[in-house]
Amino acid sequence: MGNFSAKPADYGEHARYFTDDEKAQLDRLYDECCEKQKRPSTFVGLRSGSLQGSQQQVSSLRELVVNHYLLCPQEPSDRGPGSVAAHRDRFYGQVFGLVGAKLGSPERWRGVYELFACLQNAGGSLRRFVELVVDAAMSAWTAPAPRASYISLVAREKDQPNYAAVLVDHLILSCPAESEGGEQGDLVREWIGKATVIATATSAMGATVSLSVDEFKSWYEENSMLQELLSLAFSWVFFGPADPSHLGSAEPRAQDGTAEKLVCGTGASATDRGPAVGDGVHTARDNQANLKKLRSKNLCVPQIVSTTSLAARRVSLLDITSAWVLSRTLPPESRQLWACLYSTNYDGVSWNAFQSAIERQGAVLLLVREKVTKGRPRVFGTYLDSDVIKSPNWSGTSNNFLFILQRYLSCCEDKSRDGTSLRQMDVFRSSGINQHYQYFNYGTRTLPNGLGVGGQMEYFGLWIDTNFHTGHSYPGATFASKQLSSSREFEIDVLEAWLVRSTDKEYDEGPARSILDTNPEAMAFLEMANRQIYSNLVRDPAGDSHNDAND
Repeated sequence: MGNFSAKPADYGEHARYFTDDEKAQLDRLYDECCEKQKRPSTFVGLRSGSLQGSQQQVSSLRELVVNHYLLCPQEPSDRGPGSVAAHRDRFYGQVFGLVGAKLGSPERWRGVYELFACLQNAGGSLRRFVELVVDAAMSAWTAPAPRASYISLVAREKDQPNYAAVLVDHLILSCPAESEGGEQGDLVREWIGKATVIATATSAMGATVSLSVDEFKSWYEENSMLQELLSLAFSWVFFGPADPSHLGSAEPRAQDGTAEKLVCGTGASATDRGPAVGDGVHTARDNQANLKKLRSKNLCVPQIVSTTSLAARRVSLLDITSAWVLSRTLPPESRQLWACLYSTNYDGVSWNAFQSAIERQGAVLLLVREKVTKGRPRVFGTYLDSDVIKSPNWSGTSNNFLFILQRYLSCCEDKSRDGTSLRQMDVFRSSGINQHYQYFNYGTRTLPNGLGVGGQMEYFGLWIDTNFHTGHSYPGATFASKQLSSSREFEIDVLEAWLVRSTDKEYDEGPARSILDTNPEAMAFLEMANRQIYSNLVRDPAGDSHNDAND
């Protein structure tokens, strides 16, 4: 199935854009729902506002789609000879508008709005709609992989944030009025009120609270993360394993019990989607190759590989939702295998243990939860794309980034209208202003000792000191980043380091051949003072030949 842009009038003849396997699954879904239509008491009806004030009955995005797209009233063309075929073809067209049209096309956002309007007319809120989308998308993201391969992302410790709820907040807050203060802050609060209150509720002025078509369109078009989640969610709804509690029977599954099939609307080709129904048993090598392709496109959760004492590491600062948020920003090669190298919860509070765990290992994902005496702690961190190597100089690449997994919106620190403080996620990519991507040094007397990312010396975007108890965060130009922590100086509560791509380099631990190599700290200070370094002109010939031999 390709990205075919169609007008609403063209709907009804799009069956040819689906593969035979996709049509077989759609036909099965259609037939089962038509059977349920004959027994109205067995399904939740959403037509004509029959669920006014009781949106909690809509338990999944699949259920909402079934009621809106499959149990909709028949058109005049659906009556008479060939009416069943006409109704089925119209269903194909509706599905195509959600999964086949391009992300930014009118067909896509219009189809999504009609689905939301169905829920809103029944008394549902935008928050509830986003919750259904996130739940379905995370199910689709984990479906291709065996549960055992990501089990350590499932368990949550007592104080760990519910990142699914944080993501819902973040998606709702992705509105045109981004500023949090002053008049713009008032617009944000007004938007939050409309997004979180059910449609049948009334404001203090007595007006009905609901979203207009233009408001929804503006919010949708500015929300690229939501569009990615919708692609995953609709692939799950129409082509993934069905929830038997809703339709009475499960969709066909692969031989190993996982859902290998994903729809083209997510960006995966037919060969990327894994074994189709009736293809027989694929070899383990084929399955691994398919998973690798899916992971490179962020269509499947990374595999969490075994490390020392991993069996005890059932609790992490990461979970499924936060892993998806970070994975979408990582390079494709860093989405395959993840391993927890270090955690203060399991390896103790030790700089030496941390340094030896991450140095020269490869690309590292670092997460920090701050310790606070009052208020709510933030969870933040950084991605280091190149090997972490001791050096007095800046290193790293433009693939590095900083992030905040949970921060409370300042204009909503009190309570939003439904009594819930709203949270936001932030990812700060390279701005190109400078190349201060990462700094890693220790054992020196004159230069900073610790790990720094972005900003300037002593004013890092994120700094972890070698005392391993404190750090700091300043707004910086390197990543156009905000202050990550609640206050500029913070205490470390929990710190984790994840290896997300192993190094492909072989390091020579041989002795340095020149005095210039044995005292890089002095060299760095001379360079910072703009002093002429005459010794550069008289290097040890043996050292030069050694370096040439390694080139």
